[in-house]
Amino acid sequence: MNRLILVGNGFDLSLGLETSYQSFLLNYLERCFDESFRGNRTGYSDELLEIKPSNVISHLRGKYNSFDELYEYLKSEKNIQFNVKSELLREIHNNSMINGWVDIEVLYYDILVSKLNLSNKVQREQNLREYNTQFNFLKLKLMKYLLTIEIDYENQDYMNFIHNLIFNFSQPYRFHTGRGEEIRKIKFINFNYTPLLSKSLFPFIQKKSYIPEKNIDFTVNHIHGRLKDSDSTIFGYGDELDENYRVIENERSKELFRNIKSVHYPQNREYSEIRWFVESDKYDVHILGHSCGLSDRTLLNYLFENENCESIKVYHHNNDFFEKCVEISRCFNDKNKMREKIQPFDENDKVPQFTFN
Repeated sequence: MNRLILVGNGFDLSLGLETSYQSFLLNYLERCFDESFRGNRTGYSDELLEIKPSNVISHLRGKYNSFDELYEYLKSEKNIQFNVKSELLREIHNNSMINGWVDIEVLYYDILVSKLNLSNKVQREQNLREYNTQFNFLKLKLMKYLLTIEIDYENQDYMNFIHNLIFNFSQPYRFHTGRGEEIRKIKFINFNYTPLLSKSLFPFIQKKSYIPEKNIDFTVNHIHGRLKDSDSTIFGYGDELDENYRVIENERSKELFRNIKSVHYPQNREYSEIRWFVESDKYDVHILGHSCGLSDRTLLNYLFENENCESIKVYHHNNDFFEKCVEISRCFNDKNKMREKIQPFDENDKVPQFTFN
């Protein structure tokens, strides 16, 4: 019996790190404003926006706790010309104001689909190229921001925290029968771009004495690439089950596929290694800090509906178990399998939280 552990941004956030899209967008907007005052001239412009403050304003007034607050301030301040050139950035703000959170990849796809309605093919192709250029600019800004996130991996309290995680993930499989079935191999699928997971696990994986009781084979898979290799990072959308995807496939435009995840997976061995692991033996799935949203639905459908998948354990945080189950259900075509595989709610299955002092 093997075990797949899907790790999302909730893991990074559980360490008290500012890796959310909201944190990134706030940082980006603050830097844009600061750049508008560099040198002897005022004003800043990039692929996404333009800021032209008057000389009266030399710094941000007050402390802004979110991207939306700062966005609204820049938009309403009479001494600032704030022009958002990116349709995606405008929609990110609008959706965030309504929902309190945002999924950039989902919004990217929604806008992409809307562009199929443009009847003039030349104009549509030009529009798509410009849209993808803006999206890739935002992606590079995100990767640059995430490179600034650092932690003290040698902190003894943190090492104990990771040791406890490994201990919990090494426990035998118990679900339908109730009897324990030992785990032989564990693969972490890291959906994040940060190296936090692999760097945290490395010393424990190398020293077998840290792994309790049995010599379990641990591996880490970076399905979306690594920050230090920008060419390997995959950022976009991955829902080929969506009804609009068929329309995209029938269109003769490569721009529509520029940021579709599945066409980028062959650029490295990460996906093929997951496939080998999944097809080699029975396994269960543990979900740690991953929302299981639509941007990864095709891959999650493969992992969840596979005949070798025995069960799915959901780690929850802030009473989000129901929301996670909703998202997981969308990844299933066979709803009977979904109901059979998701393990019941357990109060003890909380995402462990750690705060650096």
